[in-house]
Amino acid sequence: MNLTKYKRLLENHIENGFVFYFSLMIIFITGVVIGSVMIKLLDTEIQEKILNYTSVYFHSFNNNLLNLSIFKTCLLFRTITIMVMYIIGLLNIGILIPILILVQGGALGFNVGYIINYFGFKGFLISIFAYFPQHVIFIPSLIILGALSMTMANKYKLSSNKRVFRIKKMNVFEYTIFNIIFSCFVLIGILYEGYIAPIFLNMIT
Repeated sequence: MNLTKYKRLLENHIENGFVFYFSLMIIFITGVVIGSVMIKLLDTEIQEKILNYTSVYFHSFNNNLLNLSIFKTCLLFRTITIMVMYIIGLLNIGILIPILILVQGGALGFNVGYIINYFGFKGFLISIFAYFPQHVIFIPSLIILGALSMTMANKYKLSSNKRVFRIKKMNVFEYTIFNIIFSCFVLIGILYEGYIAPIFLNMIT
């Protein structure tokens, strides 16, 4: 593998796709704000139903899940997200990426808001030590994967005579390589979420 080539390709991608990165970051932050506000608007029953689908921590609080179970749940959730992003890029439907990022931000804002609202100061500590560290990895990685997907989705355009022509240098192989690389970063976050974060949860709760 020519590392210099891929480094240059990634640098060109970041430079040319800056608008994607900036837009997705704004969308993610918007999702976080919306998610945190929803805590004040929904009753407890609806909040818990949403948490059943968005937070592995809610399950661990109520079911005493083992580390391996938490890891498997996180791995499944993140793998599905990454695969959906990857397929969206291949299918040329990049418009779905901002929606997915908005949902991701909303889930984060909602979960953190619920934990702090439910546990008070303990919830704040949980957010800092058991929730924040892995998201330092997850958030940039998902933004990058989303931008890669949008770049790939915009790789092909229809001309006036309905013929498809190529406008980007990144091919499917290179797109796949970058997805694998940044998926490995996500895996690091999942390992923390499955095996390190529960230690802090047990210390705090």
